[in-house]
Amino acid sequence: MAGNILESRLLRKVNWEETFRLYPNLSDTGPLRSILDTTLTVNIARQMFFYISAVDRYESSPQPGVKNNNFLLLSGIRWVILREGK
Repeated sequence: MAGNILESRLLRKVNWEETFRLYPNLSDTGPLRSILDTTLTVNIARQMFFYISAVDRYESSPQPGVKNNNFLLLSGIRWVILREGK
């Protein structure tokens, strides 16, 4: 497995996080899988956040009749009950 994680504060209340993971097939050099997650989070109150996420899952050799790429778009509101150090 190989991958990276990138986190960045774009503005005072806006954060961006990106995670990429690559899963090569160790028994056969051809097939591989990858997952890319990216999330934009906006702090709208002290413990409330709005987020929007995009997820792309790719498989180079899927089963017959199955697409090799899956894309998800998610959004919602996150409420944090307890924060560390507060």
